[in-house]
Amino acid sequence: RREVTPALELLRKVEEKTKGLKTAEAQQFHSFIKDLRQFMEMGEKIMARVEHTEKGLVMPLVLKFMR
Repeated sequence: RREVTPALELLRKVEEKTKGLKTAEAQQFHSFIKDLRQFMEMGEKIMARVEHTEKGLVMPLVLKFMR
């Protein structure tokens, strides 16, 4: 979480600064940043759920998924 929070803050700032740009390349970059931010937020939510779930139930599932 220590690494994710600052990265999300940076992505939000970049997304905001690139929102009004008009060139196709800038719009594509803005879209990429937005998608990356949304992906990281989803991962953060998943991490929070796993964090709050009983470890005995989650770890076997995580290990099975990683195989």
